[in-house]
Amino acid sequence: MSLVALGETLARLGYERTSPVESEGQWTRRGDIVDIFPVSSEAPIRLDWLGDRLESLREFDPTSQRTLDRIAEITIVPVAWSVVWGQAATADDPAVSPWATASLLDYLPTETLLVLDEPERLQAWSDRWVEAAERLWQEQPDVPKRHRPWRDLLAAVPWEKLELAELESEEGMALPCRAIPAVPHQFGNLAKTLRDYRASQHRIWVISAQPSRAASLLQEHDFPCQFVPNPRDLPAIEKIHGQRTAVALKYACPVEWQGFSWLPFRLTFVGDREFFGQHGAGTPTYIRKRRRSVSKQVDPNKLTPGDLVVHKKHGIGKFVKLESLTIHEATREYLVLQYEDGLLRVAADQANNLSRYRGAGEGRPPLHRLGSRAWSQATAKARKSAQKVAFDLLALYAKRAQQTGFGFSPDTPLATGNGRIVSLSPPPPTNSKPPKK
Repeated sequence: MSLVALGETLARLGYERTSPVESEGQWTRRGDIVDIFPVSSEAPIRLDWLGDRLESLREFDPTSQRTLDRIAEITIVPVAWSVVWGQAATADDPAVSPWATASLLDYLPTETLLVLDEPERLQAWSDRWVEAAERLWQEQPDVPKRHRPWRDLLAAVPWEKLELAELESEEGMALPCRAIPAVPHQFGNLAKTLRDYRASQHRIWVISAQPSRAASLLQEHDFPCQFVPNPRDLPAIEKIHGQRTAVALKYACPVEWQGFSWLPFRLTFVGDREFFGQHGAGTPTYIRKRRRSVSKQVDPNKLTPGDLVVHKKHGIGKFVKLESLTIHEATREYLVLQYEDGLLRVAADQANNLSRYRGAGEGRPPLHRLGSRAWSQATAKARKSAQKVAFDLLALYAKRAQQTGFGFSPDTPLATGNGRIVSLSPPPPTNSKPPKK
């Protein structure tokens, strides 16, 4: 792709050309260097071109404009949904055009299982939606049709379907289930309930955003439970269930769900609602997920002894080594971090709690103490300062929005000089004597 074509594509995707690039949805070009801040990325990207060939992709700091780490690829998504209406992209223009559309079904893999909860209700809702869309198409005939009737949509789906309904049907089978009573922080009662299900040969699953803590709480009340870091490790899960031990898996999502026992299959599921009275660690509102900056990620395989990292709760520490520990017959890798008063081991699968240290100064900062309030006070102070800046900006923009402009009167002939520049300075002195002939 040429630089000209790249600029046209960014403009069609709704990106604003400005210099320098400071916020999402902006881009700029300086010779063979193109800076883009995708709305799906945590940091802006710098593209270094040599003619029509892309030489490198790097993140950069929008404040200092300094280049950071290299990245392998970049995904540029539209700024808003309004720029992706219309027909699909052509072979001549493989990039996403402003008239390109796609369905969610186009992004699902071939082995997808489509679950329909109350198909009759879904069909009634779809029919009302198509009727409303038909009225909009009549008002805007230039907009292509995108909605299909319910039956046509199901006919176009190539996957297996599973239909769920409260009322029993002759074509299906009954799958009765029983809700697990949710009594938060009553871990003894919960362990007793799970023991009763285990006595009925049920397999117990603990699905939690804090699986290690949930498993330890059950173990404290004489109910065996083991956390499996890799949910795809089916042999380990089968072995644990064969020992009549509950399996705890990590899963955090904003979906509200309640623990239940699936009686025909002898499966029992409990979650954070039964343990702590909360639905999950996720937020109930939608937040656009952005790709985390590579310059902030911690890759255990790329750390070298002495590198500084930042823990969310404990602050700045120094990486020492990567070691393997076996706990409850499960082997996991841990990152050993040195702090001022001791060592901290962080599981490798929880490295998202760590970020790489990037300081503005030349010297190395001191290490924090484990459990001290210095880090929490520093983060609270930074958060308070950021909130103050945000409030000041809001007040400034509100004040600017309330101000009215001043309308100047049209220019007069004296000001314009009839198209000529008028000099208001005195004329230069002249010689009073007449020139000699």
